[in-house]
Amino acid sequence: MYWYLRFLKFSSSFSSSASIQQVKDTINYFVFSKSNKTDDQKRALMKNIYDATIKVTGPLPPRKVVVIIKEHDDVNVGVGDTLKLDM
Repeated sequence: MYWYLRFLKFSSSFSSSASIQQVKDTINYFVFSKSNKTDDQKRALMKNIYDATIKVTGPLPPRKVVVIIKEHDDVNVGVGDTLKLDM
């Protein structure tokens, strides 16, 4: 089992429109994973990412840390010139 984590922090220099204001200053994580994780594993991942984030940043409201899990099967991933399915 593996998780691939990509971190993205939105800049706070966005315009001040209402929809952007809600996203402003959030920390966003994209997790790329096979689609074989249970809901409990995903919950644990969310908690661990949030806990690790606030250790670095200090206190943040939970709504300021967003985790998006992108699931895929090996048939949709290539490494070099080979489908992961064929490895």
